Amino acid sequence: MRLTVGPEGASGPFTRAAEFMKVRAQRLAFDGHSAYLPDGVGGASRSTTEVTEAELLGSGRFEARTFALGLRVPDCHCTVADKRDGARPVWFFGLTDRSWACVMFRDGRPTTVWQSGDRELWHEVTAALRWWQDAGEPGYDRFGLTVTKDGAQHAWLDTPENSWPV
Repeated sequence: MRLTVGPEGASGPFTRAAEFMKVRAQRLAFDGHSAYLPDGVGGASRSTTEVTEAELLGSGRFEARTFALGLRVPDCHCTVADKRDGARPVWFFGLTDRSWACVMFRDGRPTTVWQSGDRELWHEVTAALRWWQDAGEPGYDRFGLTVTKDGAQHAWLDTPENSWPV
């Protein structure tokens, strides 16, 4: 990112894809799959979705869609499993509670979704995906970040006036 520092804080656009590791003190802990599903998916709500595997995952890890989903669905850990025998589960885990969602993509079959917890993570993910699509599938260069002098962080699309807390 390229930030400009001023009396009220710092603000600026993202410039391209990058990957880094947060300092441990800044990370929310992911306690692992079994902490969320000690008894499996039996008690979860079950539905189907029209969202396709390609629509959600795109073609790679550094896609702007993944970046946008991360900004729009805060405090969420996503795990994309390898595809085996035509099936690929994608898991979402809430990092501030025990909410979780799993979407199971299967070649040639309807896509099943299970979710449980206070947050309906799959609904958050699909809303974020639709938001990104409706915005014209923006790339990194249309996103930015503002950090106020008191430490509040707001991501934005196109201008700082079009922001949301992260």
